[in-house]
Amino acid sequence: MDKAKELIITIHQPESYPWCGFFNKMMNCDKYVILNSVDFRKNYYQNRNRILTKNNSIFLTIPVNKSSNKKINEIEISNDLWKQKHWTTILQTYNKSPFFYEIKNGLEILINTSGTNLSEFNISIILYFKKLLSIDCDIILSSELNLVTSSSELILDICKTVGASTYISGRDGREYLSEKDFIDNSINIIYQDYNIEPYTQFNNKNEFVPYMSIIDLISNIGIEKSKEYIRKGWSL
Repeated sequence: MDKAKELIITIHQPESYPWCGFFNKMMNCDKYVILNSVDFRKNYYQNRNRILTKNNSIFLTIPVNKSSNKKINEIEISNDLWKQKHWTTILQTYNKSPFFYEIKNGLEILINTSGTNLSEFNISIILYFKKLLSIDCDIILSSELNLVTSSSELILDICKTVGASTYISGRDGREYLSEKDFIDNSINIIYQDYNIEPYTQFNNKNEFVPYMSIIDLISNIGIEKSKEYIRKGWSL
């Protein structure tokens, strides 16, 4: 295939306060499709993620209204009380961490000025950290593609619509993607097997706790080292 026409994409639902593997995908693609037009899963990572306190890891959960049969971009946050709770918890957890100052003001503003749409808030957080990490891929919202397709075919149809030559899937994609369908459409599938290396966690005196929010990583090792850390986890 002509290198000039190659296009690497990845697709992911808009998580709340995503982990570093989420941004590793961004670093390895040309276009990042935020899958905001599929069914919402309550108490999954679409409205919560974990940070590490002195005692254990806890979820920061955003309360949402009744969500049955609704798409992610249709989900409304149920009240404003979470803003104070989240910010107080984050502040108490990371205020003494060596690099929290690098994200403190920006994060506080985004949380306190959030509207009522969950997807919009999540995307604002994603774009904030994307900019801090100097990631230059294009962002596309699946809701803007106006695709009407079954869930089993959606990933392939998105790839075809945006003109992808390569699709980066999470490791679990091996269980549900039809590689033959991608091959038949001249699209290569590459699976992200992200390698999590321990880093110093200021609040943790015991064993390293993986899969924390990007907030934990940057607060502990800083923006510049986080760029390198995330990039080293996996690459094409």
